[in-house]
Amino acid sequence: MKKRRLIPFNWLPGAWGLKGQTRVKAELEYYYEGYDLELEMLKLDYGALELKAEINHLDFKHHLISNRQYEANNIELIVDETERELARLAHDKKYNNLTENEYNKQSATLKGEPWVVILNTNVNIDDPAQGELELDWNDKFIELLDNKGFVAKSADESVNMWLSTLCKNIAMEEFAGVGTVADDLESGYNIKRQQIDKGKWEAK
Repeated sequence: MKKRRLIPFNWLPGAWGLKGQTRVKAELEYYYEGYDLELEMLKLDYGALELKAEINHLDFKHHLISNRQYEANNIELIVDETERELARLAHDKKYNNLTENEYNKQSATLKGEPWVVILNTNVNIDDPAQGELELDWNDKFIELLDNKGFVAKSADESVNMWLSTLCKNIAMEEFAGVGTVADDLESGYNIKRQQIDKGKWEAK
């Protein structure tokens, strides 16, 4: 708040001998108080980026913004773009704007990491040996599958190839390694494939 002063600061005998920052601060204290005084003092002491952080803290101290907005404002001050985006995701998750899976997927994508998760398992009650898995993944996971030989016309087909191989290998381990994937590769998939290179298959 700005004080109502009838006498200008320059007319005060106490101001005549003051110089530099000491004079500026004394003049501010003469004309301002409370929040406005603190704000003007901050402007003297900090550069542009630091000033934004200090003003954010000042606003929070004076209950002008919520804790949530205070945190969000601080995030926007992060210089590194990836770190800023990761902090935004963590903030959204904290305040329930993102599910756990959405957070994990977007975080992995920002970091350039492959990610896959089972979302749901749908089991046939009449025949529990039958069922479906609902998966989600990011583009980096598809790139990983492609580099490991699971090449297909679509991401769904690539994941199907990978999952079929994974399940078959787990079953083979469970049954003491009876047979090999190479014995009958076609029997493990629901799509038609053609080998295009050693260790690499193409779905059609």
